Amino acid sequence: MADRQSIRHIGLEMKAAADRGGLTFFGGCSMAKSATVGLSYGALRKECLDAVRQWPGCETIGGIQILRDAIPGGFSVRVTLYGTAEKKIADRAISCVQREKRRHFHLND
Repeated sequence: MADRQSIRHIGLEMKAAADRGGLTFFGGCSMAKSATVGLSYGALRKECLDAVRQWPGCETIGGIQILRDAIPGGFSVRVTLYGTAEKKIADRAISCVQREKRRHFHLND
């Protein structure tokens, strides 16, 4: 019986910490979640396009598309104009850029 009470108590502590903000829980472990900066569609597009063009072989990418996700502020990025860049390399680059930009930014309405 004590185990159930302690588990319930830990669960309530985790919920209270999450309500205070700043903590995200994954499988019982807490991790600090930093706040992201809100960007407009145009600024986020420019940021992502500049970042993907830094990748070797992706200098000629001509266009990207930013899609809003169902999550407020969420987005995904894909390449629309590859130029002379190889599709496989460009898709890998945009995937890494998307992951990095999601950590730092969110899309404003």
